[in-house]
Amino acid sequence: MKVNKMMYANAFAVTVSFVWLICSFGVAFLPDLSLTMSKWFMHGLDMTSLGLWKVTIDGFILGGLVLVGFGWVTGYVFGGSMEYFGKK
Repeated sequence: MKVNKMMYANAFAVTVSFVWLICSFGVAFLPDLSLTMSKWFMHGLDMTSLGLWKVTIDGFILGGLVLVGFGWVTGYVFGGSMEYFGKK
């Protein structure tokens, strides 16, 4: 299969959007578990002083758009790197 940077960009964007949906639903419906898991991911950082976690429509949409955009750019750069190094 020929390497195509647009294919990687789109695949990364779809993957990131899936992860964003799962994480957002986890925070919305299982906030205590989400806080505990975040503590694990942050090497034990106590984040309870941040208060309650709430998923808002604005945060969900804007955060998702930023994350999907970042995922798309990451995939594009990855695909371009694959094209470049695949020629050598």
